[in-house]
Amino acid sequence: MTIHSLRSRPRPDNLKNQARASQSLARRLYLGLLLAGGGWIVFQMVGPLAFLDADGLIMQDREVVGPNYQAQVLSVVAHPGDHVLAGQRLATVASTQMIDLISDLTTREAQARSRREQIDARLAAIHATLPSADQRVNDSQAALAAVEKAARGGFATTTRRAEVAHERFEAARDAESLRADAIALESERTAIVGNLERLVTALDKAQATYRDGAIVATVDGIAGSKIAAAGTVVRPGEAIAELHHGPKYVVAYLPINRFYSVEPGNMAVVNDGATRRIGRIARIEGLADALPNEFQSNFRSIERRQVARIEIDDPQAFPLLAKVNVSGFYAPGNIAARVQAFLTGEAATAWTQIAEASRHSLIMLAKAGSLPHRDSTQ
Repeated sequence: MTIHSLRSRPRPDNLKNQARASQSLARRLYLGLLLAGGGWIVFQMVGPLAFLDADGLIMQDREVVGPNYQAQVLSVVAHPGDHVLAGQRLATVASTQMIDLISDLTTREAQARSRREQIDARLAAIHATLPSADQRVNDSQAALAAVEKAARGGFATTTRRAEVAHERFEAARDAESLRADAIALESERTAIVGNLERLVTALDKAQATYRDGAIVATVDGIAGSKIAAAGTVVRPGEAIAELHHGPKYVVAYLPINRFYSVEPGNMAVVNDGATRRIGRIARIEGLADALPNEFQSNFRSIERRQVARIEIDDPQAFPLLAKVNVSGFYAPGNIAARVQAFLTGEAATAWTQIAEASRHSLIMLAKAGSLPHRDSTQ
């Protein structure tokens, strides 16, 4: 009986080539995502050094408003975000130091004015009596000459001659005393007038500085987020409020070890994730500064980058102090954004018009009083 195999088995010494099955779609997707992730990590590490890619903040010129003396804040009128005008009251403070200074200067000014009036009265009296004193000197001189002539003829005694000589001496002494007093009073008056002018100037400056405790805005601008609360005691140089004024610009922090070159006038793109605007590099500072805390990494030491100022064509598109990204005009992200905008140009235009119309309507409603709006002048 012959045994037959149910299936043929290949010989181990003569294997045929087997066709490999094609890769599945899932494997291809996995490999594609893996490559894309690796490329993204490499771009995050090397991209900022090869392309303009920097963090930045929307800024304005800042004006610090605060007293030059120690004071306590009594009340605050302005609030963060309020539009204020130059000369508008922001807060009211009380300072015993300034009150004592103004009181002391006022007292010294009154004393100086009183002394000046006394000197003027004394000088007027001297000028009025000096001609009489001079006349008395002349009369006593004539009397002495007559007595001397009589004495030579034997008609005057020695006692009489002494009395007339003493009278002449007293008259000359009184006249010279009046003149000396006048000279001294004139000199004192000159000193008092100069001191009085300085006191008046110092009092005017003290009153203008204190302004009855009013802290006013020095420029037209927007009140910052940090405003002192009522009851706070501020020292000289400490801020009660910060005012942001002037056109908005971007303070960008450029990597120091970058492979690209940037120059003033180069074009850049500023975006906050949803809005993109064209900007131009206005100035590159010759210093490196520490990155703000919001840009620092928790896993690295404090990083320092070169500071640059970028002007924006549409500064109203970004809110003040917003975090933005500054990139080159031909950076991959901006090229992709322009391609997307080109492909969806009509839809983007429509949405832009709708957004602008909505914003304009909200502004008009706020001006008309339909929406609650805080008035900083109240």
